[in-house]
Amino acid sequence: MDKISPPPGIERQYFDGPLGLRTRNRKREHELAVENLELLAAKRDYATVRLTIIWLWMWAQVTQAVTQDSQADLEAELPEIKQTLSLYGRERAMLSDARGVDETWRNERLAVLDDMIEKSMRAVAAIGRAIKQPGPGRPRRPEVFDDLIAAFALLVAVQHGAERPASYREVAEALFFWSPESSVKAQQVRDIKRTVTTRMRTEAGRARYPVFTLLSRVWASDLRRVQGNRKSRP
Repeated sequence: MDKISPPPGIERQYFDGPLGLRTRNRKREHELAVENLELLAAKRDYATVRLTIIWLWMWAQVTQAVTQDSQADLEAELPEIKQTLSLYGRERAMLSDARGVDETWRNERLAVLDDMIEKSMRAVAAIGRAIKQPGPGRPRRPEVFDDLIAAFALLVAVQHGAERPASYREVAEALFFWSPESSVKAQQVRDIKRTVTTRMRTEAGRARYPVFTLLSRVWASDLRRVQGNRKSRP
């Protein structure tokens, strides 16, 4: 992730991490990139908007991969933590029932065990929340990708709309070129764009797709021009 340079116009951001080490502030870079998109869109700097959307796409892919790796590590740790929790519980039960044990020592040990049991239970609960899968009816695919795909398609529509229809294949091929593991197809781009556009009619939908919402607002007049040109074509 550190090897991915920020998009044009954004400098690398840092914060003081553990032990005073300067650590890359990727979240802030992401925020600045989205803010910069609005300025670029207003200037009709389509080339830099394109590069920024691609950078956001790569950022999201790397972030998702890191998250998945972290979840895998947590899932691997969970059985051991649960086993340790069980051992603490058994030791506490035996110590509570034991006879002829020094009471001072017993109380001190019980206090230690209670503390360890509480920490283990908190760890189990935290891991459970981190690896929890979406329930029935909830989207499993991160919506950030739909947002960026739809925004890219919107860019192509506005940039080329006066001359020709938007090419969804152009979007798919661009994402694949910059991220070979991408499996996005032209048909998927069209379907995602249609779904996002439909959901954008509600306030909740606009909140789910911040990049698409931002570009739609800035390019509102351009979109009306594009739509008018399409209607006038034979």
